[in-house]
Amino acid sequence: MISILMPVYNTNPNFLKEAIDSCLAQTIENYEIIIVDNASTNRETLKVLAEYSNEDKIKLYNCSREEDKNNISIALNTGLKNCTYDLVARMDSDDVMFHDRLERQVKYMNKNTDVDILGAQMKVFPDNYTTNHPRVITKEKGLESSWFINHPTVVYRRDKILAIGGYKDSPKYAAEDYGLWMNALRNNMNIRNMKDVVLFYRSHGDNLTRHHEKHDSYWESIKIEQQKLRDIL
Repeated sequence: MISILMPVYNTNPNFLKEAIDSCLAQTIENYEIIIVDNASTNRETLKVLAEYSNEDKIKLYNCSREEDKNNISIALNTGLKNCTYDLVARMDSDDVMFHDRLERQVKYMNKNTDVDILGAQMKVFPDNYTTNHPRVITKEKGLESSWFINHPTVVYRRDKILAIGGYKDSPKYAAEDYGLWMNALRNNMNIRNMKDVVLFYRSHGDNLTRHHEKHDSYWESIKIEQQKLRDIL
């Protein structure tokens, strides 16, 4: 029915356990969890992955890190190629899914077969606020802001994402999720957001986006993607 795609790199072991446990506690039965370890060196992270390796629903893959590439993109593309189902739910390794997240999003995607990418809202903690992104994402919305959909809440159709090349793995600090959404919009894909809150997003100093935002190439990649979209409007 649906694959959960979770990249891992030196995740805090307690956060990782909570994330995996929330995936295993879903209200539907027919799903798999594709975990891609991006060459973690933290022994405790690796220990947690080993503890869950015998779970029937979990398939664990490994990919190497490349010095001058966006490594989360490498991990995500590795996972996409190994997902069994066409519906893929993104999940970060330090967040917590609501128990009925998959049930709600699968129901929506089965009912709305024209939707290619579906986001939802998330509750950010410990900051204690909830996102409220627009229901319909148009090309114009893509140019108004670099944050109009929450990557960890997304469900998309695997074949559609692979058809447009998946996640870009360069430059090293690129906004890989924004790049994917903008590429999807350029290819006239249908992007929607549910009003439902489907997960707890853990805000902390090690969030990858916060790390990438410190680099000029992150912001430059956003400008480039916006210009590509403007060029076709």
